[in-house]
Amino acid sequence: MDRPLLSKKKTIISEHLCELPFDQFQRYKGIEEVIRLLGKNKKQRILDVGGYPGLISDFLPNDETCVVDVIPARKPNYIRGDGTSLPFRDNSFDVVTAVDTLEHVPIAKRSKFISELLRCSSKYVILMGPFFSEDIQMAEKIIFEFSLKTLGQDFANSHPLREHLEHGLPDMKQFESEINRQGCVFEVFPSGYLYHWIILNFVKHFLFTIPDSDDLHKMIDKYYNIYFYEDDKREPSYRHMFVITKNRRASWMKELKRNLVVNQQADMQDLSYKMQLFGLLFSLFDLGAKRELHEVKRRNIHLEENLRNLESQLENRESGMGLHLQEKMLLEEKVRKQDEQIGKLKEIIGLNEKSLREGETALSYSGKSIIGRILALLRNSITR
Repeated sequence: MDRPLLSKKKTIISEHLCELPFDQFQRYKGIEEVIRLLGKNKKQRILDVGGYPGLISDFLPNDETCVVDVIPARKPNYIRGDGTSLPFRDNSFDVVTAVDTLEHVPIAKRSKFISELLRCSSKYVILMGPFFSEDIQMAEKIIFEFSLKTLGQDFANSHPLREHLEHGLPDMKQFESEINRQGCVFEVFPSGYLYHWIILNFVKHFLFTIPDSDDLHKMIDKYYNIYFYEDDKREPSYRHMFVITKNRRASWMKELKRNLVVNQQADMQDLSYKMQLFGLLFSLFDLGAKRELHEVKRRNIHLEENLRNLESQLENRESGMGLHLQEKMLLEEKVRKQDEQIGKLKEIIGLNEKSLREGETALSYSGKSIIGRILALLRNSITR
């Protein structure tokens, strides 16, 4: 069940939207607030260009919404298409939005992209996203480099900030000149307090290094979206929201400013708050380093244990081989001695056989001699 929750300013927010990543929530909550103020809560026909995966329908469920993006998605009223050539007639929608999209459009096509947004809108165009400044460029480079170092090249290759750095962020003055050239008026509002944005991105990217951290992601996003979102509508901001109209007599500017801009107080309390956030961040890094060190130590203990087991097995094998070698040597010595005994026996047998043969010869000779002597005596006795 989707329970209604109250924000810091007692604004009702649905629970499942509060669990969205803080960056997505910031964008579409801001769009929702502007459209409700401009439309006086009347049903609007809205086109969101570059709006994958179609979150605008979740924030504005009572309006008629349509999404166009180059990325395909299976969702009602979702069209795969190019923002520089929208497949709609002029003035087809009350409001046309483009949220964190212009910076992903190649520089040569940005003017055409803006023209298409204005062509398809009958009342308002709301364009939100980061525009170039030294601070924002530095913040993006820091987060991108952090993602590369902590999560690896594959993660960095698919990171949304990669295209920001490749294409370059839009120039705000050039964008304003393009709007003026097309005969429109506009008002600009801050969105996403830069110091919050960079701290939360550090935290979120760090959480990606922790296995099974989805629930923790949602808890942090939910807490931030409820208690910090309202304070993010101030400078210096990561992104800016342009509310543009073709009606040069529009009277809605003051009301939007009253509802969309936080009264800023750049005092020591704010500075102290920033320092506390950075202290929390470095504590987080220290925790991460300790966790990595603990993991390295755990792996080393495991490797050392495996090494000891291998050494023990090797010693047993070598000991076994030594026993086998000793047994072999004893056996060979025994065989050698047996061979010597056999040799001696054979020698004795040979001598015995020789003696036997000589004995037989002698016996034969002596026997014949005796017989001969007996016969001679008989012959002599017979002769007498």
